[in-house]
Amino acid sequence: MKKFKKTKLLKELAQQFEVELNSSLPIAITNNGSILYKNYYIKKEANQSYSLYNQAKDLIGNFFLRSCALIAAKSWDSANMRKFNEIRELDVRSEEHTFELQSHSFIS
Repeated sequence: MKKFKKTKLLKELAQQFEVELNSSLPIAITNNGSILYKNYYIKKEANQSYSLYNQAKDLIGNFFLRSCALIAAKSWDSANMRKFNEIRELDVRSEEHTFELQSHSFIS
């Protein structure tokens, strides 16, 4: 009985989270897994990075994390270049940290 209540609660929380996310960051996911946000397109590349394009298909930037690419699209749309650059820096630091951890694990 407890497991059923937890499952029901998790489903309700997930639905609530989805509603809140859709209202604050309306996105659409295409059949090929790319993300559309307003007039921006986030595409996963062969090297596992994510490229952010505008409506004219001009490359805005490349990101290691999909979440960073999405938040960067929102910052670019609002013309908040300071925040956009902070997101890019966070993305690069995250990738460097991941690489460092993988290298350390490989050596140990």
